[in-house]
Amino acid sequence: MAFLLVALMAGSAFLGFKFLRNFLNHHKHLSLASPVPEKEILEKAAEAGNAQAQYDLGHLYRKGKDVPQNWEKTVELWEKSSRQEYAPALLALALLYETGQGVAQDLSHARALYQKAAAQGDDKAQLALAVFYEKGEVFAQDYAKAAEFYAKAAAQGNASAQYHLGVLYANGQGVRQNLAQAVICYQKAADQGDADAQYNLATLYAMGQGVPQSWQQAEKWWQKAADQGDTEAKYNLEMMAQRGLSLAHHQAMKEAKLQEEAEDRKYDTAQLVLDRLYEKHPELMP
Repeated sequence: MAFLLVALMAGSAFLGFKFLRNFLNHHKHLSLASPVPEKEILEKAAEAGNAQAQYDLGHLYRKGKDVPQNWEKTVELWEKSSRQEYAPALLALALLYETGQGVAQDLSHARALYQKAAAQGDDKAQLALAVFYEKGEVFAQDYAKAAEFYAKAAAQGNASAQYHLGVLYANGQGVRQNLAQAVICYQKAADQGDADAQYNLATLYAMGQGVPQSWQQAEKWWQKAADQGDTEAKYNLEMMAQRGLSLAHHQAMKEAKLQEEAEDRKYDTAQLVLDRLYEKHPELMP
């Protein structure tokens, strides 16, 4: 088994790193006298030029798992993987250059890396480029380009992109103002648990903009945002309760009315019984 594993590692550049990983995962029942650490497996594949292995080994150095934490090695390995256009490495390296973690901050280089990953359809890279365009960082501020990249990421189900695209539609930035479309974007993000989208969706329901006005829907989505710690949503719910607009208030009023009607029915029944009694026994009348 040990000989076979060495042979697999040596030939991983030809067989593919995924093949090696799959082989090991499907043969966990086979025991080795000296188990080969993940680091050694990754190193063999990385040295053979496997982009995924270079990326994964870089993560080990970033986390300090099985090796001393070493940002320089992380960057070195991710650079090698990125040169092979491996999207996860492009994205990870771009984030380092954007934040200046482990490297000197370089927004221009981060942009170039995000562009390569975005060209491969990576939704997180598309989101990052959209933010750059919206804020005017690295690029000249361009809401139309921001909307374009938000839309690409949103189409892949990225909740943050769906929310930000909704904001652009609500404000008419880079796109024609369309509150109904903003509602659609907010709804998609809100359904995925985005608190900002939940808050904005509730606000549009409260104001009746882009959707029919509904205090019930406004309360529902403000409550979801409040449950995630949104203080403005909590305040709005308190205001609704004070003004008698909350569902809980209406429910309490409905129950009180039903109780009153029930009491009235009981009184009417009792009065009817008493009237009949007096008809039969006039002598009992006071």
